[in-house]
Amino acid sequence: MGWGNLLQSNASSKMLMNMVLRRLGNKKKIAHKIYSLFPAHSVYIEPFFGAGGMFFNKPRAKHNILNDNDEEVHNLFWVLQRNHSELLEIAKQAVQHESLFTHWKKNKETTPVLRAMRFLYLSNYSFMGKMDTLKIGPTHSHQIMLDAIEKTSSMLEGVVFTKGCFRDMFRKINFPEHQKIVIYCDPPYLDTDNNYQAGFCKQDVIDLFDLLQQYDYPFYYSEFNHPFIVEQAKERSLDIITIGERQSLKNRSTEIVVTNHPVWSNSLFGGGV
Repeated sequence: MGWGNLLQSNASSKMLMNMVLRRLGNKKKIAHKIYSLFPAHSVYIEPFFGAGGMFFNKPRAKHNILNDNDEEVHNLFWVLQRNHSELLEIAKQAVQHESLFTHWKKNKETTPVLRAMRFLYLSNYSFMGKMDTLKIGPTHSHQIMLDAIEKTSSMLEGVVFTKGCFRDMFRKINFPEHQKIVIYCDPPYLDTDNNYQAGFCKQDVIDLFDLLQQYDYPFYYSEFNHPFIVEQAKERSLDIITIGERQSLKNRSTEIVVTNHPVWSNSLFGGGV
């Protein structure tokens, strides 16, 4: 039970993608470590998409089912899938400026494209993505965002992206037979302040584990080594893998992955599509 520290994978880590959306807790920097645990798969399912730090920094599976319960997150990626050219044209004019930041902080938009632009602007140009204070620094943030809009749109082609809580998502999925499936879950950290629409409570954790264990598919659950998470994993005879230390809002915590798929049956140096 428990696998201690996961050593750095020998797999060469590719250049990390510049994320179109900056969100607390995204897995961009450790995606290669987590992906190295995955067995070969043709279907990838992610119920808590967020900024997509995992999805955008791993090899793409043949079929991808993504979900997020946040209205703004879902609208942004819906627009990127269907109307990214209009979003891009608006984004070219939306340079960092106190007046525009203040306007969008006080005023909401109603059309999908402008709503997506407002969310992207406030999230990316504020301290820690909290959407309350403008952050300006000696970087090329505006050009990075424009480039990311183009790349993100292309990477979302053919992806199924739904909106709803994880319970609803699992009820909707018609799991394909004879397909190798991997489920990756990165819900909001338990008992941690965040800037999402809704946090995650202990009952959510229990319900998520119960749902995941109903299916005979490899699953991977990212969290800090919260005592309740560790307790649940042990009670359910699941493996706990230590990924490394990560900085949270208040302190440094240990990032873990809880899985039903023993490490020894995985390819630690590549995961797989």
